[in-house]
Amino acid sequence: MDNQTCVCDQCGTTFIIKSCSRIRKIGEGIKQHLLVCPRCKAEYTSYYTNAEIRKQQSRIRKLFVVLRSARSEKLLEMYKKKIKEAQMDCQKDMDQLRLEMEAPLP
Repeated sequence: MDNQTCVCDQCGTTFIIKSCSRIRKIGEGIKQHLLVCPRCKAEYTSYYTNAEIRKQQSRIRKLFVVLRSARSEKLLEMYKKKIKEAQMDCQKDMDQLRLEMEAPLP
């Protein structure tokens, strides 16, 4: 798998995403996951999580472990379907949380 890269809007530096993440606790169990430019230290929000989303992410990781040990084609397809559904649910919740966190204050 290739490493994903990002280009900083501030200084134009290209950097690998995996090596530049930071997590900031926002409160009420919400965490903001950030990308940080190694050159100018500009921060970009990657995504937000809460306890429920982190639980979903853990479940998805466990499903991937089970998928790797599946021996039959039928089991492989069943776990792939479960993973896809869980990822879609998690992404929907993450999108909703992002909207709530980045909504302008009245």
